[in-house]
Amino acid sequence: MISYTQAEFVMITAKSVDRICKRRGAVLTIASDASVVQAAVTMEKCQLGCLPVLNVDGKLVGIISERDIVTKVWPAATAATRSASRK
Repeated sequence: MISYTQAEFVMITAKSVDRICKRRGAVLTIASDASVVQAAVTMEKCQLGCLPVLNVDGKLVGIISERDIVTKVWPAATAATRSASRK
């Protein structure tokens, strides 16, 4: 377990987000009509945990994350596969 003094904790948490996040140039996004597979491949290839989702007008409509895929998409896909294999 990592432990910090109160002063170290204050210094770490006082940083703004832009000082912590990695700069990669342009912000990677994905279209709202893209497939979940496209999103997952992009996140894996670019080592990202999430992607901003844009509509056709370029407006931010959401964020898809690894957690979304693991908790919402994967269980449904595996359940459908199990159901199909029972038939």
